[in-house]
Amino acid sequence: MGELNSDLVHIVGHRELLSLDSRCRFRLPDEVARKLERETGRVAGHSDLPPTAFERLSFYFVPGTNDRLFLYPAPNIKVAIDRFENPPPGQDPALLRAARDYFYGMMCFLEADRQNRLQIPEHLREHAGIEGAEDHVVLVCHNLWLTVVKGSAAKQLDITGREALEHVGPSVLDPVDTAQQPSTQDSGEQ
Repeated sequence: MGELNSDLVHIVGHRELLSLDSRCRFRLPDEVARKLERETGRVAGHSDLPPTAFERLSFYFVPGTNDRLFLYPAPNIKVAIDRFENPPPGQDPALLRAARDYFYGMMCFLEADRQNRLQIPEHLREHAGIEGAEDHVVLVCHNLWLTVVKGSAAKQLDITGREALEHVGPSVLDPVDTAQQPSTQDSGEQ
C-alpha cells in the first residue's frame, strides 16, 4: 500500500479561515506550505510530472460539490481524473459525461506566487458562490486535496459536519462499539 501512494502528496490536519485580498487571493498558511513543500519534494522523483512542476507550490483548482473548490497538489490530480475515467458501476453515462465535461472545462492549473498566495479564478469563484463582498474563505486540508469554501458558509459546514459525524461516527470511528452491538442484542434475546 505504501508503494501505491508513494507518488502522492499527503496533507492532513489543518483548517483555517483566511482573508481574501482585493484580487481574490489568499495566502497559504506557513504550516500548510511547509508540509506541502516537504511532501512535493518527497514525491518529485516518483512523479510523471516534469521537474519544473515542483519548483513552486502548484495546484489544480477544480469545481467541487456543495459550493466548494478542491485544490489538488499537482501530483494528486490523477486521483480525481482516475475517478472520472473509472467511475463506480451503475452511473448514468450521460450524467457522468456531463459532469466530466464540466469538471475538465472548469479545471485550472495555478502556481503559488513567492509569498505562497493563490488567486481564485473568476469562473471558479462563481461556481463556489464567492462574490466580491466575500472577504474570507475556509481552507480545509484533507488527505490528498484541500477544500476552499466561502467564509460565510463556515458555521453551516460545522453544524452539518457535526450532525453527520453523530450519525455515521459510531459505525465508522468506533469499531469496538460496532463489534459489541450484535453481541449485546444476542445476549438480550437469550
